[in-house]
Amino acid sequence: MVSLRSSGRHHLGRSENERRCGRHGRVIVTKILAGRPKDIDDVRGILRERKSSLNLDLIRETLGLLDQALDRSDLSPLLEDELRKLGN
Repeated sequence: MVSLRSSGRHHLGRSENERRCGRHGRVIVTKILAGRPKDIDDVRGILRERKSSLNLDLIRETLGLLDQALDRSDLSPLLEDELRKLGN
């Protein structure tokens, strides 16, 4: 799917949420979805280094949509647990 914006830029296969989520946000969502210990370690590192620049509301929304679509309930809580561990 290609959507064109007035800027003339092409966005191939990305939803509006994906574009607004940002690169680090997409990495966080992907790694939480994968769920391996190394992926969760990577999530911790990204949160530690980039938390202030992340759109956490959008990351939460995306994880919530994935929880629903995949009939899961562990993705959103995993992000919240990692944020709590950072003292937030």
